[in-house]
Amino acid sequence: MPDDDDVKLKAAADKAAAEELVRVEAEKNNAGELIGKANEAAERLEDANKELGKLLAQQEGMKVEETLGGTASAGTPQKSKDEISEDSAKKMLVGTGLEDYAFPKKDPI
Repeated sequence: MPDDDDVKLKAAADKAAAEELVRVEAEKNNAGELIGKANEAAERLEDANKELGKLLAQQEGMKVEETLGGTASAGTPQKSKDEISEDSAKKMLVGTGLEDYAFPKKDPI
């Protein structure tokens, strides 16, 4: 017949085993939740990538239309900073009567 100490040791061992089993099951559930959240995030990323692909295709189509339609800026002459500054100054002086003095018209020869 087992004595009280053996019964207490057996009960303590059973309790420890049960606590360990509960802890392992809790970790499994937590891991399952984390995996579920990761899968949801992956699905959202895949959806976002699909949408981005559609937008890029649309943008490429618009660029092609712009280029073929003649509205692209490629090949147009660019003004230098001096030309831009001179044009701005001329616009400010229009109507003051000073534009002829500041920017006299050159005689074609």
